[in-house]
Amino acid sequence: RHTRSFHVTGVQTCALPISYASGTSTRLLYGGTCADIRPPALALDGDRLAYAVEAGTTANPLAERIVVKSLASGAEVASLATSGPVEELRLSGDAVAWRENDGTTPGSLVFGSGRLMLAIGQFSPQLIDARAGALGLAGTRLAWVALGRAQPAVWTMETGTFTGFAIPLQLATGLTPAAVPFVTVGRDLVAWGQGVGVPAGCCATLLALWATGEPVARTVEGFGAPTAAWISNGWLVWATRHATPAWHDDPGRPDGFHAVRLEAIAPPWP
Repeated sequence: RHTRSFHVTGVQTCALPISYASGTSTRLLYGGTCADIRPPALALDGDRLAYAVEAGTTANPLAERIVVKSLASGAEVASLATSGPVEELRLSGDAVAWRENDGTTPGSLVFGSGRLMLAIGQFSPQLIDARAGALGLAGTRLAWVALGRAQPAVWTMETGTFTGFAIPLQLATGLTPAAVPFVTVGRDLVAWGQGVGVPAGCCATLLALWATGEPVARTVEGFGAPTAAWISNGWLVWATRHATPAWHDDPGRPDGFHAVRLEAIAPPWP
């Protein structure tokens, strides 16, 4: 039987590593040639750590439990039961957001689509979207890829309102929206990889940006295909890999990491 041990540790200044959690993962959830035991989903924000552990029952064998702990004291702050495997987990203050797979049979689950859930403080988890993809959470802003509609779109909401909306996207003439592989969130900025169909006949990926108060999201061209992005400490950072075909790509820019200070792209936009 396949197993994988996991340990969640932290390091304090001038001190030895501290163990916050440990255990053994045993589930072989996804089929195919790359099937393997999956490590637990993790999220960290300030003093708080969140992670998911297997907690199956006879009635719900794929259930998990999300544990939220204080790094300072090691005490458990919250415990949240899920109905399926946690594929993506985000933490911001007392808000926890996650996507849980809604499949029921190990070995046949399809990664990347499931229920988007949100729990705030001691309140019960709420269903935000029955079919969601990538997600991001920072401050009081949640953003996610809504998959249960005609076209994948990025939605956002303030966590205290539970009222979301699709972010309008402005694309160049001839481009059509396609898959969204990742989403990252800052307090006033949402960034994502926007797949597009191009006139050449296939596809490309652009970096899309939306700021609070702006009427539409914009795309950034000329950097190759973005593969991931992060918003942290006043910076937007993204990684690129040139692809063919590319849309308005600049072959003179090398693949790698690019960064811009958030103040340089602060709204209002022209």
